[in-house]
Amino acid sequence: MDILNQIESYEGLKLKDVVFNKGVRKLTATFLYNPNLFVVADRVEEIESLLRSIVPDNVVVETKFIRTNLDKANIALFILNSITNNFPSLAKNFSLDDIKLNIDTSNVQVDLYIDPTVYDFVANNGRERDIENKLKDNFFAEFKVILNKKADFVGDAHVDAIADSKEFNESIKFFENKVLYKIFNVNHIVNKVEYNMALDFSKVNDAMSNCVVCGTLTKFDKRTYTRKTTRNGRTTEQERIFYTFSLMNDGKFLSGSIFPRIAEEKKCEVVEVGRKVAMFGKFDNYKGRLNFTADSLCVCDFEKYVPPVNFKHVNQNYHTIIPEPYEDFEQGNMFGEENTNLPKEVLEQDYVVFDFETTGLESAKDEIIEIGAVKISKGKIVSTFSTFVKPSVPIPAEITELTHITEDMVADAPAINYVLPDFYKYCYGCALVAQNIAFDYGFLSAIGKKMLYNFDNPQYDTMIMARNKLRGLKNYKLGTICDYLGVSLVGAHRAVNDCLATAKVFLKLV
Repeated sequence: MDILNQIESYEGLKLKDVVFNKGVRKLTATFLYNPNLFVVADRVEEIESLLRSIVPDNVVVETKFIRTNLDKANIALFILNSITNNFPSLAKNFSLDDIKLNIDTSNVQVDLYIDPTVYDFVANNGRERDIENKLKDNFFAEFKVILNKKADFVGDAHVDAIADSKEFNESIKFFENKVLYKIFNVNHIVNKVEYNMALDFSKVNDAMSNCVVCGTLTKFDKRTYTRKTTRNGRTTEQERIFYTFSLMNDGKFLSGSIFPRIAEEKKCEVVEVGRKVAMFGKFDNYKGRLNFTADSLCVCDFEKYVPPVNFKHVNQNYHTIIPEPYEDFEQGNMFGEENTNLPKEVLEQDYVVFDFETTGLESAKDEIIEIGAVKISKGKIVSTFSTFVKPSVPIPAEITELTHITEDMVADAPAINYVLPDFYKYCYGCALVAQNIAFDYGFLSAIGKKMLYNFDNPQYDTMIMARNKLRGLKNYKLGTICDYLGVSLVGAHRAVNDCLATAKVFLKLV
């Protein structure tokens, strides 16, 4: 098969399999290709010509080219379905969260975290090589599969004495939000292929193979086509059945087609609009739209699968932003050395008063550009936490006018994923305080969930506290409250200055 090796030497092309149909004397070669490296139209005639040179004249040559994308969610699902159906020992207590992928161009490292009780058996039987081979057969990439004991992976999150670099690097990883569907109560109709998890097809944006999708049929139309076969120089025609369909899931639609074998055509007649189904196949671009060609079909039930979220533990050390001690002689004059006028519960609880400056008002799309915070312990302000944050979007002119924060001021600042681990440590074990806390906490909660930090601290709002205790003010803006209580507010709309004023307001209102 030197010719096939020659064909596979083309950059961006990989031979998947070669099938010879003796009945119709047809050779079918299927290739995987990377669309960034290989253009099918430029090479298809040349490749078919090379294939014809190794077969007799009465053999028909057919080529199929499958475009492949290295999509993390799709590869992970393929691994999970393969393990579930082919390696029962490895599948013990195994879930999607036990698959970690690192993709570097066309090289993929797969870390599998498995139950320690079966680790030795799985490793001794070379299951990682079996999975590597399955991946190489179905995706255009070089795969390296590494087995890990699940205890090793879980333990990393709980070990206190870990290296700073490892602690920091693991702390800044963003959570990949996955929407998946669990498939059950399966009744196979076309081509029995085992799978128990499906992708959210609305998240697929490009051609992709080896995919499982699910939804409710809104269309399942029977059609016919003429299939031509040539044998011994004689061409015959046969009318065959195929179906076009449309799936709906969570308000999104997917169109496609499926070509059942003759023996399965009758079974397709029981499939009706309104039935829940799952399909295995591939996405292709057709006239500017993604279309799904199914190789298998089953009637089933499905439900949205929400992977459990394991929030991160507080870091042992600060890495990017180091809090600074705070001293203010005014505090002694306000409350006396013993702070005897403060409630006992206030003296026993630590508080972080915080304030954000942002690129806009919507936490779902706007970003934090400055964090200011102060910590109150035993009734006194003891430290400050202050930093600019470099956003991924330009700062609007109206925000610069309000806050006086310019692009130059944030140009060399750390991004939020470098700052948040330290801010989480600063807030850990403290109650949170802010003026109109709903606004700032909305941003904190949104980025916290994205980075897997759980800011579930108790909350206090000085605006609400002032409304309850200071009746009759013209408004309850921070400046108005400060004026009434005699608290100095210098440099308003700069985060740490607002925090110092808010902290002093809080201590006067408790």
